[in-house]
Amino acid sequence: MRILIVSEFFAPVRSIGAIRWTKLAKYLAKDHDVQIDLLTNEKEYSLDQKPSAYFFDKSAAEEVAYLNQVITLPAPACAKAIDFIFDSAYKMLGGSNPNTEASSAANSSRLRRILSAAYKRAFSSTLSTLLAMKANSIAKSAKKIHINGSRYDAIISTSPPIWTHKIASKIKEANEGIFWIADYRDPSNDMADIPKRHKGDTVETYSRDADAVLTVWKNEPSIMRIPDTTKSVYIPNGYDPEEASRRERLPLDVFRISYTGSLVVTRDLTPLFKALTNLIDRGEIDANKIEINYAGSTSDAFQTMIDGFETLNRKDHGFLTRKDALALQDSSAMLVICTWNTETYKTGIGGKLFELLSSSIPVAGICSGTVPDSPLKRFLSTTDTGYCYEEANSEVDLKELEAYILRCYNEWQATGTTRTDPNRDELEKFRHDRLASHIHEMIEASVSHPAE
Repeated sequence: MRILIVSEFFAPVRSIGAIRWTKLAKYLAKDHDVQIDLLTNEKEYSLDQKPSAYFFDKSAAEEVAYLNQVITLPAPACAKAIDFIFDSAYKMLGGSNPNTEASSAANSSRLRRILSAAYKRAFSSTLSTLLAMKANSIAKSAKKIHINGSRYDAIISTSPPIWTHKIASKIKEANEGIFWIADYRDPSNDMADIPKRHKGDTVETYSRDADAVLTVWKNEPSIMRIPDTTKSVYIPNGYDPEEASRRERLPLDVFRISYTGSLVVTRDLTPLFKALTNLIDRGEIDANKIEINYAGSTSDAFQTMIDGFETLNRKDHGFLTRKDALALQDSSAMLVICTWNTETYKTGIGGKLFELLSSSIPVAGICSGTVPDSPLKRFLSTTDTGYCYEEANSEVDLKELEAYILRCYNEWQATGTTRTDPNRDELEKFRHDRLASHIHEMIEASVSHPAE
């Protein structure tokens, strides 16, 4: 069996969005002897945090060893011009990325925050248009290279961004016998390169001819408005069992709490800092034994959030490779994840959570937004892997968060470390090798018994 994967985010790109198909493809090749080709776009790797740059993760380079071939789309002039606009805006804002919500949270200077917010309001009317133009130009660049679709039994396109589905649609159109899987890692209302008029009919507009649409959480078909005529398959994010089995825990000299990843307006660590400060003020935990660690590309946002909490010791590691980020997690007593849940923007279970869970360290979730009973809260409760504070129920949840932190702190005091006792039956459902097997079965059935 031979498969073509169309993806912008794939190892060695350092991005949480790259993990899903890097790992699924790994097990399709390893466990099912599938030959895998990757079609991706030309990239500029840089340590600069400008919008057009990609971070190269040398520790993830070995993850692509199983690929049969990597086909690279040349960067079109239109895409380069739009990247130049974003990069120029980034410099104007003193390092704030106008293409993300971090633009208003990542500046420690009040003046910069005001300018950033004002710029974003002015820019938002054209942002999706520019990103859509960029997606179109990348999709059209596929015409410059010959992609022999007849070589493949299946094609898998994964978004965001949306250009992946545009290319897959053209390959499907030219090769009706190929089995096309359109994977949506995020709901359409979270995808910046989809024009507002198509937010509600993304699947119908960009992947109407797909043989199957993959979603990462169970209630997404209704959110995505997937047509009844399109097969919808739930393939959640997951974790690599091999990666989890290699991770070691050692006794800790401090109660280290770590957050790895970017911070934006909807990812607010303030409730965590309030809970810790309350515990310190009551004398239930020792401030000298608490250490807050941050690793990511939005250090200014972290500093802004923690500035008012003087009793909290903090370390800012900046941007780390995936290998170093995992090492930081393994040396922690508690890991933190942030999400949001509102009427307009609902999130599922992201790949970041499974990265954290693979360490068997307690997880503290922070959920912004006005809608309670978030998927993150339900998941942590069902799997016995942590506790989630929700802004929608802040008064009660803050006390519960304090109690959870204290329980973990006392365990560390007694044993030198912390560890979860998860519901293994629940977690086993999210192993990357098992998820890959579901995908392989689906493709194999289509190849063996093609539709009439």
